[in-house]
Amino acid sequence: FPVTILEGTVVVTFSVDIHGKVKDTKVSSSIHYTLDEEAVRCIASLPEWEPATREGRPVESSFIMPVVFKLPQGK
Repeated sequence: FPVTILEGTVVVTFSVDIHGKVKDTKVSSSIHYTLDEEAVRCIASLPEWEPATREGRPVESSFIMPVVFKLPQGK
């Protein structure tokens, strides 16, 4: 069987709601569906964030995060 080696960066967009929960996770730059799924899983499983504030009140905010996949180099 041929072996496919996948490396690169998946860019994920998401929001953090007023309670600090990650939501609306989406891939905005894809490499391969398996890495896309893993990037989304990782971002969606992040612990709660400190929500952004405006005028002292929590507000929803949007983020763009690159998720880099790189295999270790052989010796």
